[in-house]
Formats: sequence, C-alpha cells, structure tokens
Amino acid sequence: YFPDRFPSQKITDLEMEDWLDTGRPIISFDPNPFQGYGAERLMVDVGKYEARPILWLDQNQSGTSLDWEKAQVLSKIDPSDFGSYSDHAVRVSEFFPLGEGSLEVFKPTLYWICRKGDEQTPTWVQKMRKKVPAHQIESPPNFKGSGILVGDYFEFEAPAQIGATHLVRTMVHTFGSEYAIECEVHRDGEWVTVDRDMETYLQEPPPVFAELCFRIPREFASRDYLRIRLKPTLDCRIINLYQIEIGYLPDFRPIESEVSLDDLR
Repeated sequence: YFPDRFPSQKITDLEMEDWLDTGRPIISFDPNPFQGYGAERLMVDVGKYEARPILWLDQNQSGTSLDWEKAQVLSKIDPSDFGSYSDHAVRVSEFFPLGEGSLEVFKPTLYWICRKGDEQTPTWVQKMRKKVPAHQIESPPNFKGSGILVGDYFEFEAPAQIGATHLVRTMVHTFGSEYAIECEVHRDGEWVTVDRDMETYLQEPPPVFAELCFRIPREFASRDYLRIRLKPTLDCRIINLYQIEIGYLPDFRPIESEVSLDDLR
C-alpha cells in the first residue's frame, strides 16, 4: 500500500528510502509486489527490497471457511483412496490419479516491505502480530496428501446429523488459475445445487493448495446420510481434488417434517 498516490503517479527510489528511514509502514497482500499488477508505478531499484510475511488470516479468500471452525467433523475422504471406503458409496466420473503433494495452503497473507538484509522487525509489525494467535505469524501452514484430477463430478454418501446444517470442506491443488466448484445434494430423485465456492488470483503465484467450503441447509438433512456431488462449474473444467471433510454445526434444532423441493425454491 503506497499512501497518497493515484494509479498514474510513480513511486521513486528516494521516496521509498525516506518511508523506510522514517518507519512508515509499507504493506502488501502480494508476496511479490515488484512484478505484475501495479509494478509499473515503481521507479525504484526493486533488487534492493523484499516482502516478508507478517501474518495470515484464518480464512480462505472467499471467507467461506469461517463456519468450519465451529463444525463437528463427521467424516473424511481421501479421494485418491476412495476404493477402500466401505462407508462411503463413492462414484466418480472420468479421473486421473495425482501424486502426493506438500505445499502451502493459500490464506490471505499480509506482507511488509523492507530492504534486503534488514535485521530488525519494526515495532508496528510486532504490534500487528500480537493481534493474532502465534500459529498465524509469518507464513500459512502446509498441507500434504494425494489426490485425483476430476473432469465431471465426484459423488459420495456421507453420514449426517438429522436436522443440522452441514458443511463440506475440500482441498484443491491450484496453479494460480480460477477454481470454481459446485456442491449438489440428491433429494427426491433430483440433484439440487446448494452452494458454490471458488478461489482466484490477481497475480501469478506458485502452485498452492486452496480450501473451498460449502454449506448444506438443514432442510436437506432429513435422514442419517447425505448424497453429495462436487463438480467443476462456470469456466472451470477440471479440479485437482485432494481431501474432503464433512461436518455439521452443533447448534441445530430437529426438523419436524419432510421439506419438499417446492418449499426450497
């Protein structure tokens, strides 16, 4: 963030040095702000500076993962090993096995810009870090697992808590492109779309894992199991699916009668 600047105004090397000398915060959500969008505004020797992580936010980019912190986990599925699950009636369309990956999970991360070789951490960075738990300081965590490339859909049955709102959390492997997934639930002989989630990037980051979450309204949990289908949507053609978790929100009330599709429309 470069204060007091319009998009057409340039940032000079002299100004950058003055801001750093006076302790003026220069922050970014981009791990490499010296390339890509907006970098043409920098009339500085970019080889002298770097962006260092301050902290990461405990949510995914769309914010849909916030509810997951309250969820009681019911089941987990490793898509690459779905044949070994006797309690999940898994069906998958065309797919291709993917090897094991170990990469950082993308979370919105705040960076501070400094000179390369600077040893001291500014006071304002220390104050910001005190506002989050210790595990959120610096870079986000890594995820490790194996997955499959899905071209059409991944369908499975999952245990359900009758009358509760359910959540589905997935981990996808992305190379910086847009990943959009649609969550459907089977009810009364039809597949009904209940939610969508996506991750996209303004810059070109390295490969990462991204977390997508979906909410299934309580009206669909009239039995002790759910039939769920995940599939690419919008302009997304394939998904690299690495993990699926199903949970429910504990603050539910029983539903007294079946709800038809007409009631939900």
